[in-house]
Amino acid sequence: MVYTGGLCDGHPFRMPWRIHQQEYVSLMNFDHLLEFSLHQHPLLVGLFIVLLLIWQGLVRALDVPIYLVPAPTDIAHALAADWALLAQSLWFTLKITGLALAGLAALGLLEDHPDD
Repeated sequence: MVYTGGLCDGHPFRMPWRIHQQEYVSLMNFDHLLEFSLHQHPLLVGLFIVLLLIWQGLVRALDVPIYLVPAPTDIAHALAADWALLAQSLWFTLKITGLALAGLAALGLLEDHPDD
């Protein structure tokens, strides 16, 4: 059985159980993600900077309270000032998320195993 883009035996969202080795390798090749470079995409960098400036300007011009929508500079200041605490919280959240993902993936494999 080969990968059919989300359809397997006519059922959407069911992954096939048998994929040819070469197709599996090509599906698992993430090298193209490492090739992304900011200097290759100046328009995206410029758009990101413009959006940050608009966000900063609107928050300051409209005098929005920091607890509703903090400005980008407020976020950067909080990250710099409280990095130790925030890093611990981030690590705890990532561990819980990873465990939940692994557990649910295992349950998903047990749920719909085809008869061979």
